[in-house]
Amino acid sequence: MIKKLLIQVFEKAEEQTGNKTPNGQASHLAHVISEEYDTSITQRSMMRYYDNESTPKVELLNALSKYLGYKNYEDYVTKHDSLEKGNRKTFIKVILIVLGLASLIIITSVGFHKKSQNCMMWSEDHYKKVDCGKSGKSLILLDQNLLENFKKVQLDTSMTFFERGKTKYWYDKTNGKIEFFNMDGFHPVNEKKLKPITQTIVRKYIYNEKLKTIQNKSF
Repeated sequence: MIKKLLIQVFEKAEEQTGNKTPNGQASHLAHVISEEYDTSITQRSMMRYYDNESTPKVELLNALSKYLGYKNYEDYVTKHDSLEKGNRKTFIKVILIVLGLASLIIITSVGFHKKSQNCMMWSEDHYKKVDCGKSGKSLILLDQNLLENFKKVQLDTSMTFFERGKTKYWYDKTNGKIEFFNMDGFHPVNEKKLKPITQTIVRKYIYNEKLKTIQNKSF
């Protein structure tokens, strides 16, 4: 359903601008979504979502749905699913698949319900499970693998950085600041693709460029 939403969003951008190229449409969308729906997004990020290289966050899904005339993403899914599937049971299955939910909202017999925590947010050096109603730029749909395993780490000279010729860590360097992570993927805040560490990165940032003392050392 997310891919269908993005296709319709780009089709509307083409109608509004007459631009036939995805890049041109993405530029228009980035401007409109940022200015009219108070959701910061870049042309590059729009293209990455369009090319299935990354999954839009809940905040952006809501903004894109509003751009198409819906209240939010849930409203978009509900109306499209009703047309295509025709029953509530299938609707729930589609929601589970699209959003990757771990649990459903449980309605009790006494008239109260427990909010399902099917989103997660970056907190200092790890993801934590939160309610999808929580606000924040790092709020994304729940990914159990990232939740349990993805961490920002501090590296030091006592550690081993490579195993059988393959890196054990990845990094991002933005505005002169370097951060290390234990898994491949995207930076949880700036969304840049993480890079695998190299011998040069180890020497410069872990050993502080003391190359003479480590030139014969195996990492």
